[in-house]
Amino acid sequence: MTGISSFFTGFAPFWPSDAPECRFVRYRLGAIAAVLVAATLSAATPSFVVVASTPPPSPAPPAPSPSSDCAVPAGFQSDPQEQQLKAQCEADKKKIQDAKAKLGDSLALAQGSAQALQGMMKQTEDAIGRTRQKEDDIKAHIQELEQQQVETQQAIDATRARLALKRAQYSLFIRRTYKLESNLFMIAVASSNIDDFLRKAGALSQIEAYGRDLLHQIRVEEERLQQESDKLASDHAAAEQEQKNLIATEQDLVSQELNQSSILTQLQSSIQNVQSEINNADTQNADLVAQIAAAEIAREDALINQANQAAWAAAQAWMRSNSVVFTTSPGHTTKSAFVWPAQTGVISQPFGPSTLGGEPAMFGAPHFHAGVDIANDAGTPIFAADDGVVVAAEDSKLSDGTLIGYGRHLIIAHQNGLMTLYGHLEGYSVKVGQQVRQGDFIGLMGSTGYSTGPHLHFEVRLNNLPVDPMPYLPSTTPSNIRQ
Repeated sequence: MTGISSFFTGFAPFWPSDAPECRFVRYRLGAIAAVLVAATLSAATPSFVVVASTPPPSPAPPAPSPSSDCAVPAGFQSDPQEQQLKAQCEADKKKIQDAKAKLGDSLALAQGSAQALQGMMKQTEDAIGRTRQKEDDIKAHIQELEQQQVETQQAIDATRARLALKRAQYSLFIRRTYKLESNLFMIAVASSNIDDFLRKAGALSQIEAYGRDLLHQIRVEEERLQQESDKLASDHAAAEQEQKNLIATEQDLVSQELNQSSILTQLQSSIQNVQSEINNADTQNADLVAQIAAAEIAREDALINQANQAAWAAAQAWMRSNSVVFTTSPGHTTKSAFVWPAQTGVISQPFGPSTLGGEPAMFGAPHFHAGVDIANDAGTPIFAADDGVVVAAEDSKLSDGTLIGYGRHLIIAHQNGLMTLYGHLEGYSVKVGQQVRQGDFIGLMGSTGYSTGPHLHFEVRLNNLPVDPMPYLPSTTPSNIRQ
């Protein structure tokens, strides 16, 4: 008896105790064990014992292996325990499928964020290259200014020497004029006739005019000299400040690049973990799968948020590195900051907490819609909400070309720390670095990326944080009204 029990107990380590398959096997092995124990006891009974006239029951046939679809094997359909095991098996399978679906949604978002982040990293790398080129240019400009300062200083020294000579000449002129004016009566008396007097008086006037011209030249030369010196000093100070700004920008870009690389590495690791968990989910305990899925999704949500923040920060860094200057276009709205980016359509989803599983966690909500969705037909024209410069024009897609996340989208930088995003576009007509005016045509409404139908995802960020777009838009439904 003990040996038989030990024999069946020995199978236990090969089956996870809570797996549905294990519960089927434990029950059926127990039935088989009971039959074998009874047969053993019967065989061990002494020969003189009278055997009952009723023949012993036939041993129960061994149960077949459990079915992968939770079906009850033939002959066990009426067994309550089998029915209970079937219900538990189906519940576990549903739990696993639900966890896999959530992991799949999280995986798609993570892959989209990773793809967008890779694009922004390339943009950051290009910005670093341009900034370093500007640093080289400004360094050469500073050296040129310093050479000009040396040459100007030499010119200043020469000019001051000339000024000293002119001042000496002017002093001599003053002394001579004084003597001439004091002897003017004597000149008149000494003149032989009127013509002689006029000739001598004219010469005296010419000397006076020369003195006035000499004084004017001294003043003009002094003013020019001071202006040239001031301009050189101002240019040199501005160049040095620009050099400092460029160095700070490069350091900022390099720091962002390192941060982006770190986030991307973690995100890619998380993506691999999620893919592995999806592949292995069907062979694991349902409760364990649900726990792992929740942990991985929470980790991915945090990384996705970091990736999105890094992408927006990269767009801002690009703007700073390119010294973007904003101007207000003629006919700009006065009552509202923006115009409607889609002039026809309906708002299908507002800004705020969402019940859609594909939305990222944000502001304490498990799912948050960070913009406003305007639904209409594919191909509906999309316009720039405000004056600005395009800082991102790209597709969020997987390595196989499948568009995910925002799909085909644009990001435009505006004044006062504002940025707008236009997502799920069918196509766009602008490029990175292009300046746009409020109301300019920039693309067409579509359904690319993580989308259930044609619409525009319009997102506004203030100093890199999502804000409700509605206060910036005209107080109407989507229209072409400019207020």
